[in-house]
Amino acid sequence: MSRKFDIGDRISFDGALCTVRYIGDVEGTKGDWLGVEWDDPFRGKHSGEHKGKRYFICISNQPTAGSFVRPTRPVDRPQSFLEALHQKYASEFEEETAKRKAADSDADFQMNDTIQFNGKVVEEVGFEKIRKQLAELQELKVVLLDGLRIAGVLADESQDEATYSEELQKIERTCPKITELDLTRNLIYRWRDVHDICKQLQKLRNLKLNGNRFEKVQPGLVFDGITELHLDQTLMPWDEISSIAAQFPDLQSLLASSNSLTSITTALPVTLKSVVLENNDFTSLSSLKILSGLPTLTRLILRGNNIDTVFAPQSGDEKDKSTFQFSRTLTYLDVSHNKIDSWQFINDLATAFPGLDSLRISGNPLHDRAVAPTSVTGLPEKPMTVDEAFMLTLARLENLTSLNYSKITQQDRTNGELYYLSLIGKELSASSAADEARILATHPRYSALCEIYGAPNITRQGEGVQRTNIKPGSVAARLVTFEFYQTSSAPTSDTISEPASKSCLIPKTFDTYRIKGIVSRLFSLAPLRFRLVWETEEWDPVEEFNILGGEEWDSDDEGDHEAEVGKGDIKNDRSEPMVVKADGSKFIRREVELVDSTRQVGFWFDDTIAKVRPKYWCKHCQIYVRDTAFEKTQHEATGKHQGNLKRFLRDIHRNKEREEKESQRTKNEVERLRNLVGGKSAGGDASRTRPAATAASAAAAPRQASAEDRKKQIAQLAEMGVAVPEEYRREMALAGDWETISVRRITPAEPGKDDPEAQLNIGVRKRKLENEEDEEEAQMVAQPRHKGWGNTTRDYPGAAGGEDDDLDALLMNTTTVKKADDSDSKTTTFKLSKAEDDAEPGDIEKTEKDPDDTDPSKILKKEAPGTEQSIEAPPLPAGDVPVVFKKRKNKAARQ
Repeated sequence: MSRKFDIGDRISFDGALCTVRYIGDVEGTKGDWLGVEWDDPFRGKHSGEHKGKRYFICISNQPTAGSFVRPTRPVDRPQSFLEALHQKYASEFEEETAKRKAADSDADFQMNDTIQFNGKVVEEVGFEKIRKQLAELQELKVVLLDGLRIAGVLADESQDEATYSEELQKIERTCPKITELDLTRNLIYRWRDVHDICKQLQKLRNLKLNGNRFEKVQPGLVFDGITELHLDQTLMPWDEISSIAAQFPDLQSLLASSNSLTSITTALPVTLKSVVLENNDFTSLSSLKILSGLPTLTRLILRGNNIDTVFAPQSGDEKDKSTFQFSRTLTYLDVSHNKIDSWQFINDLATAFPGLDSLRISGNPLHDRAVAPTSVTGLPEKPMTVDEAFMLTLARLENLTSLNYSKITQQDRTNGELYYLSLIGKELSASSAADEARILATHPRYSALCEIYGAPNITRQGEGVQRTNIKPGSVAARLVTFEFYQTSSAPTSDTISEPASKSCLIPKTFDTYRIKGIVSRLFSLAPLRFRLVWETEEWDPVEEFNILGGEEWDSDDEGDHEAEVGKGDIKNDRSEPMVVKADGSKFIRREVELVDSTRQVGFWFDDTIAKVRPKYWCKHCQIYVRDTAFEKTQHEATGKHQGNLKRFLRDIHRNKEREEKESQRTKNEVERLRNLVGGKSAGGDASRTRPAATAASAAAAPRQASAEDRKKQIAQLAEMGVAVPEEYRREMALAGDWETISVRRITPAEPGKDDPEAQLNIGVRKRKLENEEDEEEAQMVAQPRHKGWGNTTRDYPGAAGGEDDDLDALLMNTTTVKKADDSDSKTTTFKLSKAEDDAEPGDIEKTEKDPDDTDPSKILKKEAPGTEQSIEAPPLPAGDVPVVFKKRKNKAARQ
């Protein structure tokens, strides 16, 4: 049997909530239909029409919010308030209790369902305690019953009044401590049910009814104690919202977002402090001017609307602007993600919200625009950056302390106001004098900013030097008048001289290098000893500190602030104008350095006149200082400069003392070495010369020198060119000079007289270099040697005559080796002979030096092959023995 439906009933199909808008037949079909409007406006197929005929009207603006369904379609069972409360918080605990009872009676009963993760069984720990706490409904304070199909106090409207009253008493006994109740997206639609439930909850303060569809408000309902009401996505018109809000005597916060509201026609309770109207269809703040009558309103959130103006076009005169003004208690306004595209909106906020100090305005088309047109800035129009939007917004609102959740510091405000003032000056310079009043009307803070920072310099077209009647495409239009000036020739000059100023016309296509070349010729300056600084029309604050005491400066400080202002009567010249505010803060012009590069100067200058001056180098601080008497005085008063100057003077004295000590030490050392050498060589003369030593030398009495010290001293004497006695040279093992003992020619043997390989070299007596043999032996051991015979084997001297039979016999082990002793010679001779035959004339003698013999040995040294010239040498004197050099090979080499 199907349920009986009425217009306005709330039903649920498979979890999708809807409201009955039509009951009856549909043309072209049979049977009755239910015309429903879905809470989800994208779930349906139409807006209440079928084949051009409208059957019902949806309150939603979406064209797909309606559908037709059969009354026989099964619906989800609605629940009462207590049923939903038990299901949400006590059902699991009750099921667990029932399982425990079953487990006590049946040993095989499984207490809990098995929980597995990736095939691994896990155990619940602590959940039982949580379920038990949640099951204590009388202790709950925050109750969330969203999406549980709550129809009201009772699930069925057909119950009598006695049952209804009994259910209310159960609610009061079950959960008396609830302070926050969420009934979002349920089937409740009668305000009486909401009132009766809230009446039983004496401590309730926060009520959320989002996503529900209610019938018209019944008068006489009073919701005592509730301070916060949520009516988001209820699609209630503003009259009903204000009507139901009036029945909350203690209401302080009202949220009615996403309700397609376009205007506010009735007033709200005066107790409200916060109103949230996000994602509606407001187009102007003037449609909200009824809220200006709330005396205690502090927060107004209008995020996600279509707002683009403060005052509607029909109420844009000055009279309406003065009357439409919110209370000064309203300090926070959120108009982010709207359609604001004009700075006039920001200017009007100061009029409509005099107490505004926190603003959120991000996500608007205004921030996609350029800061100013190209005719004003001379730059391509690009969307403004976040910093530019931040500065220009806070500069227009003088009382603002927070913008887009960012705190506004004093430095932020100063930078923003100076930047804003410079843009106004550029805009005035780019326009004619007749348009000045119109332009200043769009900048209401111009006069106030001029009182604080001074009026900007305004140079309009035609008012410059020789700039009248210039065609834009001519060469003259591409010229810039540069004014160069300097005050003195050195940063540390104490005298204040008149600034030397010179001007010239320079094309915008010139780069910085060419500009510096021009300045170098004009002022006779070295191109690498100065910098060019451009004085802009913007102003920067000057940091204050005590000149007399100065600041403690550490060498690790970066020293970014080169120009610091001190307290004292410092005379300022005309080139450095300073603005002093009422609070004593000072401001000077912002300067931009023209860095050495190939960039054209037209990149910096969009005006026809540019004021540039050189900047000189402080050798003590290693930085450039602004070349004015004022700035130099400030720089010299800084702790950094004073510290560098003290260190500079201290280093001068230390270097002088160090040089004197080094000079005296050198003199003493030379005198001591001379006395030492003279004492060894002259004996008694040294004792007579010692008393003549200087007082400084006598004061440092030499201690007993060790052998190592003596060796170093004699080595120093040798380096100085002083002759070292021979006895000291041998004692200290100093290397001597090579000395030729004798030279003689060695006559070759008669049989090989014409053979160049048989000739001996001319030898001289030389001292063997230490460690030479060890290095060669290590090198030969490291290199593998092949034992093969043949072409890679060096030929011995007798091989040329074909006398190699004995050698072959020796290698074949067919001969015996006989050793002949020679007492007159210190060489060993090996004779190769066949069986019983005598030695042949071509036998080879091989000499080998005795390892234990210290005398020179006689060996034959083969000359390089192909040598045909004989070495001419004087005949040897009688009794001289020829010197023959031979190097003994290591074992690895001999193998």
